[in-house]
Amino acid sequence: MATLAAVGDVLNVDRAALLIHELTSTPGVPVPVATVAERILAASGTEDAAGAEAVAQSLFSVFGGGAGEADASVLACGMALLSDATPSERLKLAFRACDSSDSGFVTAHRLAPFIGGFSQILVAAFERITAATATAMGAPAGNTAAQAALLKDTMSTMKKSVASLSRSAKELWSPHGVGVADFQIWALGHHSIAVWSVAIEMVLPAKLPRVR
Repeated sequence: MATLAAVGDVLNVDRAALLIHELTSTPGVPVPVATVAERILAASGTEDAAGAEAVAQSLFSVFGGGAGEADASVLACGMALLSDATPSERLKLAFRACDSSDSGFVTAHRLAPFIGGFSQILVAAFERITAATATAMGAPAGNTAAQAALLKDTMSTMKKSVASLSRSAKELWSPHGVGVADFQIWALGHHSIAVWSVAIEMVLPAKLPRVR
């Protein structure tokens, strides 16, 4: 029986594209973790239901909105940004997640899922960074006060990065939106993407562990 060797196998470019297409067919509708697990299993081409469930739970630990559900569009963008692909390919997938109408264009006001996925990745990464930093600075393990103080500072940085992305899209994009090529150029040229790239490397080992 074929198994999922790693989460990256599920989130390769082709499978991520399929999952994103399915999730964005009903934009704005909350999707339960069980549904995502079923779709991951179908996209994987395996019979490893337990592995698919583990992947879905890992994704929901980052992008879930509580109560076992997540915003389908934000989850789709999160999958795009965490997929086993180059930064350019990840952004192309994220564009498709935002362009739920398949118009070939995304306007600034339809950037919310990308901003949501982006910010959730940063939050997860900063939580890991602050916990590790607090320990390195000599704070006792589990010292939530020390971690909270550091997290407050890093969250402030994250909010500025996210606000900067949203503001630059409104200032630089045409009111009619941009195509995928211009979207990639905009994102890759933005300083926050450097933070995003580091954040993904921080999140993947902790939030998306290998599946047996």
